[in-house]
Amino acid sequence: MPQTHPPAAEAEVDFHDLWVMLAGVKTKTALFTMRLSYSARTAHRAFLTQGQEAFLEGHVYGFDRLGGVPCDKVRYDNLTSAVKQVLFGRSRQENERWIAFKSDYGPVIDSRQLKLLAEELEVPAVAMSCSSCCW
Repeated sequence: MPQTHPPAAEAEVDFHDLWVMLAGVKTKTALFTMRLSYSARTAHRAFLTQGQEAFLEGHVYGFDRLGGVPCDKVRYDNLTSAVKQVLFGRSRQENERWIAFKSDYGPVIDSRQLKLLAEELEVPAVAMSCSSCCW
């Protein structure tokens, strides 16, 4: 069954292995990927590790590159940079630093989300208002 996603509502984040040549040496890097579910627009950034600093910096880069913060959710595989422990079912114990980071980019309707929605719908951002958003 095909999935449908409202514009600017959701994104997916994960790391992937990426081999690159650095100073003539084949080196394994961690490719941070943030993909918008509606438009499939993607932001990528390579890091030397999948550590928490790379995870948080990747988010800042992705939000900036894609023009905003998704208004509903960002989906993750069980990334250790965000999840301290997998509990029962879908419950997770999140890392304290990740919780603090999320508080800066939480579910708040702001100009970053309106810009992202306008870009996904391919309309001028000036034509958008909170009343026209998908949520």
